[in-house]
Amino acid sequence: MPGRSRDPVRAVLWVLASYAALLALFLRALRSLRATTRDGVRIFNKYVLNPAMMKLAGRRYWYAAVIRHRGRRSGREYATPVVAVPVAGDAFVIPLPYGEGVDWLKNVLAAGGAVIESKGKTCDVALPEVIDAEEAFPLLDERHRRVWRRFGIERYLSLKRVYHDPAAPRWEELRKFRATHPPKHTIVNGVGWEYIACGEGEEAIVILPGGAMVGEAGFTRIPAFEGRYRVIAPSYASVSTANELLDGLAGVLDAEGVREAHVLGPSYGGMVAQCFVRRHPERVRTLILANTLVPPRRMLRLARLFLALLPLVPVGWLRALRERGLLRAFYGVPGVPPEDQAFWRDYQHGLIWRMSKAELICLYRLGIDLMESSEFGPGDLAGWPGRIFILESEEDPVTPEQRAELRRCYPNASVYTIHGAGHTPWMSHKEEYLSAIKEFLAGRVPEPPSGASLEQRLQALRRAPLQGDRG
Repeated sequence: MPGRSRDPVRAVLWVLASYAALLALFLRALRSLRATTRDGVRIFNKYVLNPAMMKLAGRRYWYAAVIRHRGRRSGREYATPVVAVPVAGDAFVIPLPYGEGVDWLKNVLAAGGAVIESKGKTCDVALPEVIDAEEAFPLLDERHRRVWRRFGIERYLSLKRVYHDPAAPRWEELRKFRATHPPKHTIVNGVGWEYIACGEGEEAIVILPGGAMVGEAGFTRIPAFEGRYRVIAPSYASVSTANELLDGLAGVLDAEGVREAHVLGPSYGGMVAQCFVRRHPERVRTLILANTLVPPRRMLRLARLFLALLPLVPVGWLRALRERGLLRAFYGVPGVPPEDQAFWRDYQHGLIWRMSKAELICLYRLGIDLMESSEFGPGDLAGWPGRIFILESEEDPVTPEQRAELRRCYPNASVYTIHGAGHTPWMSHKEEYLSAIKEFLAGRVPEPPSGASLEQRLQALRRAPLQGDRG
């Protein structure tokens, strides 16, 4: 019934109004209470009202916040509901209706900071300072000034918001890498190519980029190889056909005077590598396919339909779609360090949101042409004398069926499985990832880590001859 449906609403409104009235009477009474009585009220709140308030404090639509602090003597972590008003200058102002003798305030002052949860968000705060009403009121809006002046609150706590950038170490690493690895440029069939070339050694290794599409994205892995190999890390040129892409990669090798090279293809780069060895088999010494799959020709019809619709899609949507797809590889994935999650999220965002609509459409058209460019079967590399290494991860979004298809396509490949890793083991299991590749390049069978169980050791390796085998 309509009348009955309004009864619960009236009851809730009545409860809230009653609570507000009691709170107003309570705060007004604070002005006239003696210190001993006020302390009694404070203790009552601490042990009775505050635990109830914590059920709602800090939530998005609740007025009260939570301040988390550590005991100055016990070292234990505590949480106290407070009213924390954000003000100009990335600061918070917290009223002190019970004065400066409260334990949470002493803890915050002793520690020099705390954590505030307010309106559903969490932030670190520092530089605590107790100020009087004359300093606090100019920072506050009229509503809070009026209420707190009426209740006679004379002392306030000011706290500055602290920003921590977990990605800062990676940005510094990239800055140093750029300073010591300036990009080189060449022209192949009228198309400009950018790449990084570094390292020493008689043998060369090409590190193809994945979804980031740029050579410098390998900056966390390139230094691991440049002590023993000449390393070439190309950025994919803006081309729309597979032949342009694959011939361009061969042209980069020509520019560096490299006849043949080991080719490492992670993720999207693994699909490019499979096409490259089929078009230019004489340029590939060994093939390393990491966290990738056979180019999915069965997706061609759907991919062509998607391409036909792209001109109708706003460029912002296309960028967001691509960014979301790349984020799935590492963001929020257990085992990937927070600094890597934060860095690669921001780094890839910068790359994608600089792309024009034409460039994004060209990228998708290239993906379709790569799928169409070659046949992928167990016998199509029978005449190629190189070795193949498949590096896969147990928790990869590349499905078990797709991984099995890759192994069937290259039946003589050596296969190594990284347990507990997702699509980016070079983030989460970097040492094991690099060690397995180096062992393969040296002509040895990569061994599982020392702490691996017997079951992991049996599953991690599918041994195959490393000398004179065929793809």
